[in-house]
Amino acid sequence: MRSSPKITLSIGKPPTLVEADSEVSASWTCGVCGYVNALSPTEGVPSPAAKCGLCGVGFSTSRSSSSLPTTRSGTPQPIPAIPAINEDPDGGIACPACTFLNHASLSHCEICSTPLPSNRKRTVASVASTSAVQQNGGDVALEVVRLSFRNGGVKEAYRRLKNVLGSKSWERQVNPSNTSADSTDGAMSTPRAGAGIGVDGILQSMSLDAKSQDDDMQTAFKDLEVLMVRAGEMVRMAQSLNAKLTAQQQSSNTPSDEETTLIRTSLVQLGLPAPALTQDMVKDDRRYFDGLAKELGGLLTGRPGDRETQGLMVGRQGRGVIGLDEVWGLWMRARGVSLLPPSTLISILPFLPQHTSPQIRPLTLPSSLMVLYSPYYAPLNLLSRILALLTPSPTSIQEPSLSVIDISAHEGLPIGLAKEFIEQLETTRVHVLPGSQEASGLVRDDQAAQADGGVRWYRDIISGWPV
Repeated sequence: MRSSPKITLSIGKPPTLVEADSEVSASWTCGVCGYVNALSPTEGVPSPAAKCGLCGVGFSTSRSSSSLPTTRSGTPQPIPAIPAINEDPDGGIACPACTFLNHASLSHCEICSTPLPSNRKRTVASVASTSAVQQNGGDVALEVVRLSFRNGGVKEAYRRLKNVLGSKSWERQVNPSNTSADSTDGAMSTPRAGAGIGVDGILQSMSLDAKSQDDDMQTAFKDLEVLMVRAGEMVRMAQSLNAKLTAQQQSSNTPSDEETTLIRTSLVQLGLPAPALTQDMVKDDRRYFDGLAKELGGLLTGRPGDRETQGLMVGRQGRGVIGLDEVWGLWMRARGVSLLPPSTLISILPFLPQHTSPQIRPLTLPSSLMVLYSPYYAPLNLLSRILALLTPSPTSIQEPSLSVIDISAHEGLPIGLAKEFIEQLETTRVHVLPGSQEASGLVRDDQAAQADGGVRWYRDIISGWPV
């Protein structure tokens, strides 16, 4: 032990020592960083307002600390060592700040994130002794920690200790965005306290997530504000164009209808939605009805230029059958203030198949309800599917039948519409050869039990036979 370099750390209130060496100058030692501060020749005792020249801690705070090192000349002789208070016999490490007993694999306290003594330091620098000595009759107790460097490294330890004291790491707050603390030596870079370890790591992770979400929301709101400004400019541009068109129409030099239509439809090329067609935008009624049918067709089947066609009756969310009253309400809501009477909707129905793909056609059901249907629900196509369901297999004994509920579930129609379609199909016949056993239509059985769904429908295999 005598041949190894040593560092002695004295912890506790300094004892009253009688210094025989007259070369020791008047000074006081900071209880936080251990820096020896020199006193002026006129001062015998440091004033309470004096501050440490290295760490800036006041003299009164330094004196109240229990970790005030002495000068080298005042280092007492050690006595038999006692076990270190920061190590547990089971391998735990006591936090020097909150005394919480942490697991040996942790580098920071799980409760307060204070750096714990590293395993490397405990291995390289073995503790020779921790002693308490009595000075001047045993009035003051002083704890001493002596580090012995058997394999060298004392100069490196002094250098790093000086760097740590000079950087005042204890005064800096941990920056969550940095993964390691600043250090002059890359090999001794300290990871961010509590990063992913223990309760403190969880709390810091939650704080980082909340901050990230807040930043994303702030960015989204900024983008929305920019979009609102651009949209306002586009609306003002459209209003300006409409005002110019109105002024030209009221003046003597009125442009032709073709020019007016061209200018109004050019709003679409500016990124604005297509304006609703009105009577003053076309010459005659036929073009007016044809334009309205084209507008309604775009609502029902989607715009042809869309990447994925979506409409009221086409697409994944489309419905194959929709009532005319519902179509009128949705169309008027899309047009905004340019409303039309229901009679206009009925007038444009003959033009609708020319502007829809697949073709959408009108149908009047037995209850006088008017609907629009896609080719999948055309009467003949629907009748063919139902007859295929009612066709018995070669091994079947009984003739199969269907109720309105069965047909509604199979075709994906509301029960009311399914009943209306079945009554419509009851008067519809498919062409079959005379004498053929193939069914040409549907017949009902009104005597079916209510437990079986009420009215049952069968194949009509009688009407095709000659009388």
